[in-house]
Amino acid sequence: MSYVGYETKEVALTGSSNYTIELAESGTALNEVVVTALGMKREKKALGYAVQDLKGESLIENRTANIATSLSGKIAGMNVTGTSVPGGSNRIVIRGNNSIAGNNLPLVVVDGIPFDNSPGVDDVNTNSWGAGYADTGDGMSLLNADDIESISVLKGPSATALYGTRGGNGVILVTTKKGQEGRTQVSFNSNFTFENVMIQPEFQNEYGQGANGQYVATSRNSWGPAMGTVVTDWTGQTRAMEAKNNNFSDFMDTGTSWTNSLDVSGAAAKMNYRVGLSHMQRKGVIPNNKLTKTNLSIRAGGELFKNLTLDAKLNYTYQKGEGRPEFSASGINPIFSLIYTPRSINLHEMKDVFDENGKILDWYPWASPDKAPLTVVNNPYAIVNLTKNEDITHRINGFASLTYQFTDWLKAQVRFGGDTYNKKVEKKIRHGLVSSSTWANGRYRFDESNMTEYNADFLITAMKDNINDSKISGMLSFGGNMMNRKYSSVYALATGLNIPELYTIQNGMSVSMSNYRSEKAINSIYALGQLSWDNYLYLDVTARNDWSSTLPKENRSFFYPSVSLGWVVSDMVRKVGGEMPAWISFAKLRASYAEAGNDTDPYQLLSTLTTIQNLPGGLMGVAEPSAKANANLKPETIKSAEFGFDVRFFNNRLGIDFTYYTKRAYDQIISMPSSITSGYESRYINAGRVDNHGIELQITATPVKTKDFTWDAWINWSKNTSKVVELADGVTSITLARPMGQNCYVLAKVGEPYGQIYTNGFTYDKDGNRLVGDNGKYVVSSELRCSGNMNPNWTGSLGSSFTYKNLSLGFLIDCRYGGDIYLQSMMRLQSNGQTKETVAGRAEYYSTGKGLVAPGVNVNTGLPNTVELDPTSYWGQFYGNIENYIYDATNIRLREVNLSWTLPSKWFHGTVISGMKLSAVANNLCFIYNKLPGFDPECTYSTGNGQGVETAALPSTRTFGFNLNVTF
Repeated sequence: MSYVGYETKEVALTGSSNYTIELAESGTALNEVVVTALGMKREKKALGYAVQDLKGESLIENRTANIATSLSGKIAGMNVTGTSVPGGSNRIVIRGNNSIAGNNLPLVVVDGIPFDNSPGVDDVNTNSWGAGYADTGDGMSLLNADDIESISVLKGPSATALYGTRGGNGVILVTTKKGQEGRTQVSFNSNFTFENVMIQPEFQNEYGQGANGQYVATSRNSWGPAMGTVVTDWTGQTRAMEAKNNNFSDFMDTGTSWTNSLDVSGAAAKMNYRVGLSHMQRKGVIPNNKLTKTNLSIRAGGELFKNLTLDAKLNYTYQKGEGRPEFSASGINPIFSLIYTPRSINLHEMKDVFDENGKILDWYPWASPDKAPLTVVNNPYAIVNLTKNEDITHRINGFASLTYQFTDWLKAQVRFGGDTYNKKVEKKIRHGLVSSSTWANGRYRFDESNMTEYNADFLITAMKDNINDSKISGMLSFGGNMMNRKYSSVYALATGLNIPELYTIQNGMSVSMSNYRSEKAINSIYALGQLSWDNYLYLDVTARNDWSSTLPKENRSFFYPSVSLGWVVSDMVRKVGGEMPAWISFAKLRASYAEAGNDTDPYQLLSTLTTIQNLPGGLMGVAEPSAKANANLKPETIKSAEFGFDVRFFNNRLGIDFTYYTKRAYDQIISMPSSITSGYESRYINAGRVDNHGIELQITATPVKTKDFTWDAWINWSKNTSKVVELADGVTSITLARPMGQNCYVLAKVGEPYGQIYTNGFTYDKDGNRLVGDNGKYVVSSELRCSGNMNPNWTGSLGSSFTYKNLSLGFLIDCRYGGDIYLQSMMRLQSNGQTKETVAGRAEYYSTGKGLVAPGVNVNTGLPNTVELDPTSYWGQFYGNIENYIYDATNIRLREVNLSWTLPSKWFHGTVISGMKLSAVANNLCFIYNKLPGFDPECTYSTGNGQGVETAALPSTRTFGFNLNVTF
């Protein structure tokens, strides 16, 4: 008698018709199978490197608009941040940043075929003011959670070496479901959630619009008189000022999301099939923000002829986004507008958008017809009703593979896969809304982008156990890949519309257009060899050579090797006749070394001319790019080693998996500033080295296990340390981000960690006291100094599940310790007098004239400062003092909670229903601890390398809902 996870037991037959047989749990770990490079399924115990995987079921109940968001806290060494827009892009970094100027995002592979995961934040970076930028979602936001069987994360080059230049930043392997043998099965899943604001700044509601305690109808500030003061306000009414409907959450709606999916799978003859259909409708918390997504997946496979099998899949996705908000310091970003709306303005009084004369309602009146209005005080309801951001994406991806089994030890596979999308984006701004003075007559923008990538590959595999009746088993694979990628885009902009609300390019007062095309190819050959001794000692060796079209002929060929060793100590001891301590169930050591890398984007070897429009006389010309090309570029190289162990105790009730890794990235491809006399602003070079090293720890436990009750728990913990070792000759730092031209720089600086935040700030005497000028204001230093770092010191998560009969309860707590962020929104809110702390001292100043004193010593006398400032001046002095707004991003959040009930199967006896499960779910519920004042450190407006900056970010949201799963 045998059963998975238990020792085999033999029982002698005695002639009785009834036997009671009790099996003991196995002392060895189960042979867990995970998906690795090239889609190979391998026993986890045979690997010489760390891999973590996640089952698809965990993505369905606590469903998020982007699957990448669901990975937060579940993979040690992976950091995920997003833009907080439903279905928006995520930035995923595995084991730290490798590249200074290149892409640090991992490669996403779906069923063995690379899947483009480019972010949908239209060209925005943290140097940008943000006007015109909205997040249309990355590639992973288009994937359907119901289609996914598992996700494996390959973290280091040892695991990803077979992906060559594309796998240097890690690989996320997505394996989708396929049909199973047996009768036809039908599964229906319905998920409905509500969404509202989870966190927002703490506002003050004691003082209203104005300056120096007086009401001023055109003021953007809240330094006016106390609430209750009677004034003639922007509506023309004479009434008492009041704080009503004036928070971010009062402007926002309750969002909803409803996803329904239907799966049909089964087998006929020797073929299996699966058809999946999913439809999602989502309404965001920003008014008029909607997202619709439909996925259709068809997969079939099986034996065509003797020894020849087919596996093929086709997936189509349609997505439409409406009303996606713009980011950052844009007058078309409703959050930025709210930052400059005084506290005594009732937002709901502007909901109707137009007055009885057809004029846009706005609390801020234009000073006079010949003056341009302020660019950040649009009625937020007018923004979301009179601007139309719409994007439509059609995407198709899939593959077809044939495998021929020559003998029981030799097989060959050929495969062709493709990934293609078309995305169209339209942005309409009605006249009367202002983001810059040139937009007063309206604006229309149209973008269209197309991407097609195909991969053709082959793989020949020979595998033999116990070669020549020895204890040696082995596998040898040899293969190759041809990748071709084409991208094109068209951009057209009409600034100012001759005929109001006719949104065509031809109707523009000023028109600009551009288009872009690129093509890239990589050809590769690779090999993998594995030897094992008696199924406890495993040696893997891989080799891959890539030829990239984006590099010069003499440098385009580059070789990536790897070697790894897995040693299952517990199996060895048992097989040589020894005994492990009874409390040790499994013990394994592993070590590996590998090289990987990054190539570059197309057309950086030779200058490509660009067209110039609207030259004098209406002529068109051409010009060279601002960056000088380099015909001698080499690929970036990443060298990595890792060591670790996996030990399990007490019949696998407790497990500890530990990894130490180190990475060095050489020959960075970076754009360096160039002398203006050269005719170029910058030039491409190979230079620099970035080192990362860190540790990862995973602990799994089953503290309680009885007949009816099981408690499972797990911990993920990781720490990464980075250092910029060198840059180009004579170069000490490179700017990753400089938000809006302010004295804030996110740097890669020689000798320091990657992502240092350098700012200006207070000045101090030798005793550490802040220096104050004779005017009573702090003396702000013009000298930049390090005020923090964008990366966390460490990250961790704690998950647990409790199962009692048919009931289960699970939760996930996520922690980020350390790291810093510049809250530009807080700087603006405080200078405007909107936040709670700006109330202190106002009543006394307005009644007695006694002001606020800045703690510190006079820069000239060295004596304690005694100069009093009015509240407006006191808080206004901090505007531009960036150091004052660098905050510790440490936080602990309750990421997920779910409560599930699997209904008893006997309830459905005699019906077509075979099972039903009901769940109550919640995501991103709350902060258990957060050092930021009313902001979420994960919310950003960029997925680029420069992080640690916030400005007018959308507040993060929490979701509550229900999930129903029915199988037939």
